[in-house]
Amino acid sequence: MGLDVTPLLSEIVSGQPAKFFLIVQENDPFNTATGQIVDFDMIDYTNGVVPISGSSTNVPLVENGETSLSITATLNISQPSITTTSLPEAKIYEPYSHQLTVSGGTSPISGD
Repeated sequence: MGLDVTPLLSEIVSGQPAKFFLIVQENDPFNTATGQIVDFDMIDYTNGVVPISGSSTNVPLVENGETSLSITATLNISQPSITTTSLPEAKIYEPYSHQLTVSGGTSPISGD
């Protein structure tokens, strides 16, 4: 299973250690099954494909509770910066659109 945590990259400081968590909620009120997290790793796609190994393997799931794992990684990311310094005047009651210029980051860049 893979999770895309790209939206979290705007919350970290490039070049500084950041801790990423995986929390699995097990809900089996009749205890009919057990499970485990066999392996927990990350893949850094910010500059190629760089695997980041976690130290947790074969971790049993907490029965009817939360199992929490984490990996600390230092990512060097190119965060986008808006370089547009001024905007054209808008006219009231008319549609308005202007393309901003950006440096850094990786395309496509969205304003989510």
